Amino acid sequence: MLSDRNQDKHASQQLSLLVNMNSPNSVFEEVKLIFGDMFGQEDSSLLAAVFDDVVSLFQGRYSGYEACDTPYHNLQHTTDVFLAMARFIHGAHIAGKKFSETDVTMGLIAALMHDTGYVLKDSDSLISGAQLAPIHVSRSVDFMTHCLTQNGFLKNQISQTAKIILCTEHEIASGIPSDLSKTHQLLGNMMAAADLLAQTADRTYLEKLPHLYREFRETGIGNYECELDLIRDSIIFNEQMHARLKSELDDVMSFLKNHFNARWNVNTNLYAVAIDRSMRYLESILLPDANHYRSHLRRALY
Repeated sequence: MLSDRNQDKHASQQLSLLVNMNSPNSVFEEVKLIFGDMFGQEDSSLLAAVFDDVVSLFQGRYSGYEACDTPYHNLQHTTDVFLAMARFIHGAHIAGKKFSETDVTMGLIAALMHDTGYVLKDSDSLISGAQLAPIHVSRSVDFMTHCLTQNGFLKNQISQTAKIILCTEHEIASGIPSDLSKTHQLLGNMMAAADLLAQTADRTYLEKLPHLYREFRETGIGNYECELDLIRDSIIFNEQMHARLKSELDDVMSFLKNHFNARWNVNTNLYAVAIDRSMRYLESILLPDANHYRSHLRRALY
C-alpha cells in the first residue's frame, strides 16, 4: 500500500510539498513508485531510458539539438505533466480501469514527449523555440518516433503514443482521435487533462505567466497587448478548462482523488485545491490594484 500514515499532515495537504518538482530525478522516483504499485514490481527500465533522453534533450545534451530556451514550456513543465499523468493513471487503476504495463508505459512516454517539439535542432534557423508553438505537437511526434525507434519500441506502440500526444492539441474540439481503442481514448483524455492541470496547479504558475506572455508575443498567439492581459485572462482560461474537463474529457478529474487517498491518505484532489487557491489569490491582487500585480508575485521560480 502506498499510503504513509506517519507523514506530516500539513505537508500532505499541499501539492507542492509532496514531491520536489525542481528535481527531475525526484519526479521519476515518484512515478516509478506508482508504476511499481500498479504492476507489483518496478521494472521501468524502458521508461527510464526515455526519461533520460528527454532530460538530455531539454538540457542541451542530446545530439543534434540545442538546449530548451522556452522559459514556460520547459523541462519542469514536462516533468509536472509526467507526474500528473502517472497520478491520473494510478487513480483510474484504483477505480477498476484495466491497463496493461505497455499501455501505462506508452501513456507516460506521451507525457514526457508532448512538448519536445519546442526544442530547436542545431539545423533550425528560427530565433527561439517559442516560434515553434504552431507546429510543436507534430515536431514532438517526430522526436518521439526517432527516440522510441532508437530504444527498440514496436511500430504499433509508437503509433499509439503519437495519437495520445495529439490529444494535447487544445484547438481540437473533441480532442481525442476517433480511431483509438477505449483504453487509449481514456489515456488520451488523461493526457489532455494532465497537460492542463499540471501547469495551472504549479505553485509558481502566476509567476510563470509573464514567461508565457513572452512566448505568445514571439509567436503572435492571442491578442494580448501586455502581460497583464494574459494574467487577467488566466481566470477565464481556468473556467474554460474546468468546463472542458467535464464536457469533453469524461470528467477524469475524479480519478485523482483515488490516487491522493491511496498514496498520501488525503481524501481530496490536491490539484483542484492548488488551482482554486491560486485563482483566489490572483483575484485578490487584481481587484484592488491591478497595476501593481507584479509586487505580489514573489515566489522564486527555480
